[in-house]
Amino acid sequence: MAFRFVGGQLDGASFEHDQVNRIARLHSLSTESGNRLFVLVPPLTQCQQILAGALTKEDAEGPLVPYERTPLPGGQFEFRLAIEAFAEALRTRDQPLTAEQLARKRVYAENADEFINRLRATTLSGSSEVNVFKIFVDEQGNEYRGEAISLVPLITAQFEDRSVAHQFVAERFLETIIGNVNSIVRHAPSGPQQFPNVPGRTFVISKFEMEID
Repeated sequence: MAFRFVGGQLDGASFEHDQVNRIARLHSLSTESGNRLFVLVPPLTQCQQILAGALTKEDAEGPLVPYERTPLPGGQFEFRLAIEAFAEALRTRDQPLTAEQLARKRVYAENADEFINRLRATTLSGSSEVNVFKIFVDEQGNEYRGEAISLVPLITAQFEDRSVAHQFVAERFLETIIGNVNSIVRHAPSGPQQFPNVPGRTFVISKFEMEID
C-alpha cells in the first residue's frame, strides 16, 4: 500500500510502507488527542538517494520536515504536512488533561462527528465552500468567533474518461475535507492560547461551527 504525502517538500509523492520506514525518522507521541504518529523526512531528492542506497536517513542533511499520519475513509492513511502540529505535540506530550480540558475535547469530538455526518449527507461539488470557525472564550467568559478556516482542498485529475475524473475528484474532495475536520476540529488543542495582537489575555476554544455554501 502506498502512502501519499500532502503539502511541503514531498507534496504529491507516494511511498510504500517499507519505503517510509527507510526514508523517515518516526516519532510516536502520546498527546491529548491520543497516540499520534509523525515522520520527519528530508527533501525528495534525498529520499530518492536513500531508496537508491546512495544515502542513509541518518546521514541525510535535510531539512527534515514533519508529516502526520492521518486516517482516510476506508481505513487508509496519508501523511500531511504538520509543522505546527508536531511542535505542539512535543510541547504538550504526556501532560495530563484537566477536567475542563477533557470536557472541551468531548465537545470537539461531538462537533467533528456532527460536521462529518452533515458533509456525508450533502452533495458537494468542486465549487462548494466549506468553512469552520473556532469559537473562543476569554477569562471573563466573553465569546469571539474566529476567522473562517477553509476545509476545501485543491484537487486536479487527468483521465481520458471525464466521468471517471469527476468521480475521482468528488471522492477525494469529500475524503480530504473529512480529514481536515478530524485534524482541525477533533484534534484541536484544549488548553489556553495567546495571540500576538491581543497581549495579556488568554483564550480557549469552546466549540466549532461549520458553514457549507
